[in-house]
Amino acid sequence: MQLVPQGRQIASAFAVAGGSLLEGYVIGWPNVLLDLLPPAEPSPQTINGTGTNATLPDADAIWALTNNTRTTKEFTLSLSENDIGQLAALPSVAAITLVTLPSIMINYLGLRGVEILGVSLAIVQLLLMAFLPSMMMFYVGRFLTGIFSVLIMVASQPLVSELVSPKIRGIMCSLPRMMVSLGMLQVYILASYLPWNLTTATCAAALTPVLLHLVFIPESPYWLVKKGRKEAAAAALASLQVPPDQIKEELEEIASCVNEKTEEIGLMEQIRRMRSPSNYKPFLLMITICILEASNGNAIVLTYSTLLFCKAGVELDPRKCSIYVGITRFLAMLVGALIIDKIGRRPLLISSALLCTFSLTLTTCSLAIDRIPNCMVVAGVIMYMASTSAGCNLLPYVLLGEIIPSAIQAVGCSICLEFSELFFSIFAGATPAMLQAIGLAYLFLVPAGANVALALVTWLWLPETRGRTLLDSRTSFEPWNKGSMDLLNPELATEKIYN
Repeated sequence: MQLVPQGRQIASAFAVAGGSLLEGYVIGWPNVLLDLLPPAEPSPQTINGTGTNATLPDADAIWALTNNTRTTKEFTLSLSENDIGQLAALPSVAAITLVTLPSIMINYLGLRGVEILGVSLAIVQLLLMAFLPSMMMFYVGRFLTGIFSVLIMVASQPLVSELVSPKIRGIMCSLPRMMVSLGMLQVYILASYLPWNLTTATCAAALTPVLLHLVFIPESPYWLVKKGRKEAAAAALASLQVPPDQIKEELEEIASCVNEKTEEIGLMEQIRRMRSPSNYKPFLLMITICILEASNGNAIVLTYSTLLFCKAGVELDPRKCSIYVGITRFLAMLVGALIIDKIGRRPLLISSALLCTFSLTLTTCSLAIDRIPNCMVVAGVIMYMASTSAGCNLLPYVLLGEIIPSAIQAVGCSICLEFSELFFSIFAGATPAMLQAIGLAYLFLVPAGANVALALVTWLWLPETRGRTLLDSRTSFEPWNKGSMDLLNPELATEKIYN
């Protein structure tokens, strides 16, 4: 979409990104449930320091001391760490079981329609979890919010990329991931001062203005053209402040991009089209990147940040450490969004992955070597969070809207995100067992290896998409688009070479 950036495009992007707050709530909510862990009596634990013996309370005692008295007096529910692990992994499991649901719903309801539906149902479900608490409601609620979160995630990235111009597409496509970070930070802060049920209800309240805003934005012109609704697509472009004399040109470019004028692309047709090399190559590349991103340590740090700090014996308030992690994530994503269109996707993703490897190695050394103070654990985790948030957590979702061809956009994005959810759920659900099996010190070695693999895959195969139109980006693997394979020169990569 060759548009001059306009206020309505930016406002629409913010509305679409606002729905991603739900994903942040879903990821951060297990930290809210730590209020329901039973308190433990402090027990001394002898550790070796710098030549002298000192005593510190064990991990359970640290949590008991940092937990306030409202834990068991106000609520009858009591959870174990294994319960929290299961609830943490459940949304991802739910999303995986319904892998084709988002693409089917997008085909009938459109990107905007699917996001409105997801946000509406999520508000209702969060209120039920807050005011009708029970173990059954927790499990049902986590299952359903996981589905709603994936619906929003699959719809939001393509919708943002299709509503804004190339000049601001990088930063605007970063907004959904920034909203995820903001949602997690909101949960961390509220959980420090409010009971878990009021925290949950506040999350539902925060999604209400997002829902109202979504009602007034246009549907994706690309989806409308796929459905043969050119007049509606023209009206959508006009609402995005496209000059009237450019609307016809924009419609022609969109029709070229989707390669469809009136034919409906169903689920099975999109799957059949994956047999084409120009479709399955970017699909396999993106599914690999999404898997490695989900395996790079996010599930461990984001879901169990408070519990990890407790078990590491950090002498700071674990809840405040979690807030520091949330603030770091949000600010780092803001920095990444501001520089993504300046330095390009490839350099940012490679440098982010390598810095993640270094910070996770530092954290492992801090935990394994007794002479290193525990405050270095906090430093390593915060360094990791800054590194991964500025690139690894941000770029795969931006690239989904840019790399996946329009012919398989809905089902391709759905499958990529489902695999991401699968590996996130594996790490989230296995973390308590891994803590018992190998200990906290060596927990971060596997995600460190995933970051090395992510940097290598990006360097070898990912084309640069900075400054390119969606037509050019989504046809990067077409035989005629030779300019797109000049990976290191985004200026040359924008040249389209036709037969």
